[in-house]
Amino acid sequence: MTDVSVIVDSRGGNTRKIADAIAKEIGISAKDVTPVLTDDANLLFLGSGTYGGKPGEAMMKFIGSGDFSGRKVALFGTSASLAGAKCW
Repeated sequence: MTDVSVIVDSRGGNTRKIADAIAKEIGISAKDVTPVLTDDANLLFLGSGTYGGKPGEAMMKFIGSGDFSGRKVALFGTSASLAGAKCW
């Protein structure tokens, strides 16, 4: 098993920047999310932007399809809003 992996779902690039910063500190490269967990790391950093109040669809599918037994998982995310947007 490898030690650590950083897996990211980023549409606009902001979450990718955070993932790359985390990965750089560890000395690895961040990976784009895939439909199925194929990584054998015992510590996973999972990052996604927030879309409609929840993680991206690709990350949700990834989490739903994976077996994370015996692993530690750290979640991170980003979100933004339009300047002047009205929230109801």
